[in-house]
Amino acid sequence: GAVAEVVGQKLKQLSEHYQIICITHLAQVASFGHQHLRVSKAQQDEGAQTTVEQLSNHERVDEVARILGGATITDKARKAAEEMIKQSV
Repeated sequence: GAVAEVVGQKLKQLSEHYQIICITHLAQVASFGHQHLRVSKAQQDEGAQTTVEQLSNHERVDEVARILGGATITDKARKAAEEMIKQSV
């Protein structure tokens, strides 16, 4: 928790002068991002296909909530995600 938040803060500071691309499974780090991309992989007959999509603000909240609480997004997880993103601005 606390260390991930510090990492998020440091990445945000660096992003003021540099382009940062960060892959994370930590909601505390993800909440600091200016732009949020979701990378997903699907198995296919010939291998795997990777998809990258830019998330809207609403989708970003849902993705941070999913990272916090798992596949089923609860109202509690969504509120926590909204608060994390709000505090990171």
